Parts: sequence; C-alpha cells; structure tokens
Amino acid sequence: MRDDKEKGRLLALVGVLSGSDEDFEMLIEETRKIRKPREMRDLVELLADAGKTEQARQIAGEMHDQNSMFHAYIYIASKSNDGRDFQSAISAMETDDKADEIDKRSMLSKTIAALSKAKKYEWAYILAKDAKFRDEEMNAIAAQALEAEDYFAAFRFAMEADEAKIASDVISAFIEKGDIDNARALADKLTGICDADYFRAYAYLSIELKTNDEKDYQKAYAAALLSCKNDSKVYSSNLLMDFAITKMDRHLAGIACDKALGGNFKEVSIEKLAHNLRAFKTALEKKLNK
Repeated sequence: MRDDKEKGRLLALVGVLSGSDEDFEMLIEETRKIRKPREMRDLVELLADAGKTEQARQIAGEMHDQNSMFHAYIYIASKSNDGRDFQSAISAMETDDKADEIDKRSMLSKTIAALSKAKKYEWAYILAKDAKFRDEEMNAIAAQALEAEDYFAAFRFAMEADEAKIASDVISAFIEKGDIDNARALADKLTGICDADYFRAYAYLSIELKTNDEKDYQKAYAAALLSCKNDSKVYSSNLLMDFAITKMDRHLAGIACDKALGGNFKEVSIEKLAHNLRAFKTALEKKLNK
C-alpha cells in the first residue's frame, strides 16, 4: 500500500503540470481509503494547484474534521477566488465545535486575510467589524489593500483601524504619482485618530515640497502645532525640527528644543535633541556654502 501511495503522489505531482485527471486517480482512491485529514488536505492542495477545483471541493466536502475542512476550502479559495469557496470555509469555521477561542481567532484572521488578498474588501470588512480584535483585522485589510495599490480602500480601512501610518503611506503614494489633488483630499481627511496630526503634518510638508504652495505649508504647520499640543514632547520636537531643517528656520529649531527639554524623559529628549541640532547645523552649513 505504501508503494501505491507513493506512486499515486508522484503521479499527482505530474498531474499538477499535465492537468490530466488520470494522474490523480490513484491518489484520490488511496486517500479515500485512508481518510486521514492531513493527507486529504494535501490532495486538495494538489488538485487546487492543478486547477481541478471541482475535484478539490469534492474531497474537501468529504472531510469529517471541520478544522481541516476549513483550511482545505481556504486553500481552494486562494486559487479559485470564488465566493462559494470562501463561504464553505466560513461555514466550516462556524461549525467547528472543537476549536477554542485562539483557534477561532486564527481561522477568522486567515479568512479576512484571504478575502482581502482576493480584493473582496467589503466581505472582509463585514467579518472584521464585529471581531474581538477589530482594529488588528482592519489593519490587515488596509495593509493588503495598500500592497495591492487599492489606495482608497487602504485609506478607508486604515482610518477604521486607527492606523495613521498606513493612511499616511497612501497619501505618500499619491504624492509619488504626482496626484496632488487626491493627496490633499486625503490629507484633509486624516483627522480624529491617534497620531493623525503628526502624520498629517508630514503629509502636507511633503505636498508643499512638490507644490511650493504656501497654503500647503500653512496646513502642515497648523497640523504640527496640534501635534505639539497633543503628542509626546520628544515626538513633536522631532517633527518641529524636521520643519526647521526643511525651511532652515532657526525660530522653529528653538521651539523644537524647548519642546524636547519639556519632555518627561529628559535623557531620551536631550540625546535626541543633540542629534537634531547636529542635523540642523549640517543642513544650515550646506545651505550657506552653496
């Protein structure tokens, strides 16, 4: 039987390349005799890789272990991009009575990640919005949308996740593309979440470097002042020093120093302040020597 099993697997591997049903017949027969969940999952993956979606679904549907069935259908869905396979995976997850809370969360996260990769963002959102770790799941959707260059979806879910960094990355992508109108529109919307002022300030500073528009700089500076008011002293000191270096503004450099010295962690503040002052001095010298 072992020889038949090994021969069947080798033929199935050939089948992935050939696409021939006949190459899978021996392994399908042997796997159905043994009915081990791990071996059934392996067969499902081989079939899905070969584009044999219906056969993969049939084997997945014969599984008695719900956890294995879930993983089988998620794998099929990753190849087929078919909503039926995602729904089958979700059904297996929901009916898995043996899964504990950690298992359920893992399966939910895998489902949301797979849906996001398939660009089924709204479905992923429906699963994520009521999840116990909602922000983390929204973050995962945003990160996947950003990777796929679906920028508006990425920005939306970044805001839902309270993740200003990803929202800022979306704005940066528009700036790099030269799409200043969308960059400005999204920068205006980057409010009301943690660190929004900080990242909005940098977004508008980057926009101003492209446009040389004083209005963009004023928006950047206004956001920076809000960051100084609401964020940590070291955090806002670094931000103001970057503004000072960009504009070669000694007054701003002085304010940045004051902010750093007013911080709660003096050792960190002073060390960072010294670094920032050296950077400002170097930038100023380069400008004067031009």
